[in-house]
Amino acid sequence: MPEQSGERSQDATPYRRQQAREKGQVAQSQDLASAVILVAGVLVLMSFGSALMHFMGYTMREQVGGPAWLIADRNFLLQQCDQILEGLAKVMLPILLIMMATAAGVQL
Repeated sequence: MPEQSGERSQDATPYRRQQAREKGQVAQSQDLASAVILVAGVLVLMSFGSALMHFMGYTMREQVGGPAWLIADRNFLLQQCDQILEGLAKVMLPILLIMMATAAGVQL
């Protein structure tokens, strides 16, 4: 009967457990991994959040508070987009890299 329901009648031997570990067939808690990534995210945002907010404030002041008679030239708009994306990359790249490294480290 236990064979039909998928339940084992006896515990695995130490040898079988060792084989399973070597093959990487061990139970991993997804809740623990999620909690570690969440805590790391909070710590990273506490560390880099002020730089992100300063960048966003500066960008908003420059874009919204600037003169209203700017030339809507394609090259000018592309230059503005380049500046914004470059600044955003400088601020967000460390945050994203740390979070990716944390996620990869937790899954090992």
